[in-house]
Order: sequence, then C-alpha cells, then structure tokens
Amino acid sequence: MATHPAPSWDQEPLYLESTRRSPRNGDAPNYIVPPKGDVANQDVTSFVVGQSTWSLHNLPEVLYRIAPPSTRLAFSKTPKPHQKRDAQGNPVFESWPSDPANSRPLLDYAVLSDQIASGVEWWRMTAWRRLEPRMSWADIIMRIRPANGSRTRDVQVDTRALNARIFNKRKEFGILSWDNSRGGKDEDSIAERLSAYPGAIERNSSRGVTPGLIDPTGPDVAANRVPVPDTSRKPYNKAGGPSNLAANTQNSSVSPLSSMSDLGSSLEHTPEPPPAARDQRNPVDFLADRLLIAASKGVRALEPGASTNFEDWSPSP
Repeated sequence: MATHPAPSWDQEPLYLESTRRSPRNGDAPNYIVPPKGDVANQDVTSFVVGQSTWSLHNLPEVLYRIAPPSTRLAFSKTPKPHQKRDAQGNPVFESWPSDPANSRPLLDYAVLSDQIASGVEWWRMTAWRRLEPRMSWADIIMRIRPANGSRTRDVQVDTRALNARIFNKRKEFGILSWDNSRGGKDEDSIAERLSAYPGAIERNSSRGVTPGLIDPTGPDVAANRVPVPDTSRKPYNKAGGPSNLAANTQNSSVSPLSSMSDLGSSLEHTPEPPPAARDQRNPVDFLADRLLIAASKGVRALEPGASTNFEDWSPSP
C-alpha cells in the first residue's frame, strides 16, 4: 500500500482553522468571549475569525497536544513571512516603536492578531507560539499598544514579563513547553501527571488533565469537564505546591503532586536532548525522556494507561 507523507504543519486542519480570516456561514462576527483589554483606551486584541470560539473555558485544541509533530520542526525552519501590507498595498510597520525613525516591519504571521491587548491571556500566547514556531516575542510585543503610547521599555523586560505570565499557568494546566530545551522540575512534574493519565500518551492528548472537556465529542457536563483552577485562591500553598491543583485532577486518576519549584527552576539545566531532536519524537518518547530525567532526581515515574480511545474509559468519580 502506498504511503502518503504527512501534510506540512501549516496545512494541518488545526493550523488552517486557527489562522482562518475569511468568515463562513454561522461564524460569530466577534469573539464569543471578548479577550482581555480596554476598549476605551484602544487596548484590544483584534479579531481573527478562526479564533472566535477560544476562551479560558474553551481552550484552543493545540494546547491539548502533548508533543509536537516533526512537521512543526520542519516548518520552523522555513523562511519567515513577508511584511504585512495594508488594503492599499503599503508595507505595514509597528505602530508604537521605541525609535520612530527605525520602525520595524510587521511580519504577516497568519495566526497573530494585528493588534494585541497588553493584558493578553497566557493561554492565547501559548497557542500562538505553538502554532507559529518561527515568530519571536518581539513579534507579539510590537503589536501591543504601550500604556503611554510610546514604547520605551527594554524588549527583554517585556519578554520576561510575558514569559512569566505563561510559565506560572502552564504548571496548573498541565501544558508542557514545546520550545524549552532546559527542562526543569516543573516540566518533569507536568510530564509525570500526563503519563499517569489513562490513554494520554497514546492519544497525544492532555484532555483529562488540562482544564476543558475530557471527551470533546461528549456533552458539556461536570462529569466530562476538568474545571479551570480557582484563580481567587493563592497559586501556592505553604508546602510549595499549587493549592488548587486538586481541582484540576478531580475527574482523573492523577494525584496532585506534593510540590513544585518556583520560577527560578525554569533556568535549571537538565540533560535533555536539544529541541531539534525532541521535536521529532513521538509522545511516548517525549515523555519517556522527561520521566528518565525525573527518575534521576528521585521523582516517582508512573506507567501510562493502556486505553487509547475515549470510549474505553470513563472519568473517575
């Protein structure tokens, strides 16, 4: 039987839908749940129709993938897109440059909104960065309107702030980094939780651990949904672990971990293969290496479940 190569990353249905700009019958004319922002001060995230249904309670599908396919690595090595052009065909530059005499070109990344609110959600940025591995933090920052209308802060400061916004939430939501080659205890802990959940590795899906519908084809009822963590509670308890992690796992067989390290642990170096090698591995190998690293540090490694289909199992009560 003839085999056909996998479509390139930018031709996968998940990518095409997330970057879609042309409306179809039945599409919402605006975001169903408006992104964070301040309309009065023009601090908004502009509309992308393929992302109209995204919200904290309906996360982008790409966030539920445990490991990226090799096609994403190949796509990351392709040339960056050309500079955007407006309706009249004129090249588009950043609107709020730190040096007006040297405005940077705004590249035409299909996944990115033309303007991004300063309070842009961590999960939205994570989805964008997973979908578009060629872009940098600067591509996001250039689209954010500064509070005083002029960008004077160092880009590295902005980058650290946005990165920390993502890092602090990924642990709670069970989402591994696709671009962090340094690993760390937090990544190992997330990998352990995912490997413990029945069928997660086989499906390459974190549904059942990451908040949202466990079976996306099933009804939206409590038994089929992992709730969003209670953000009104402190993110860490006295023992150093996330105080609301239990809520994230009440519908699964995963036990909350006793502790997680602070932001500084993200800078720890671990003997993990470089991103180029990691991106080409399947979810089992991806997590296996994470668990070997965890075991070397004394973290308990759990065997993945045997189930491969949503129909083969049901959430724990």
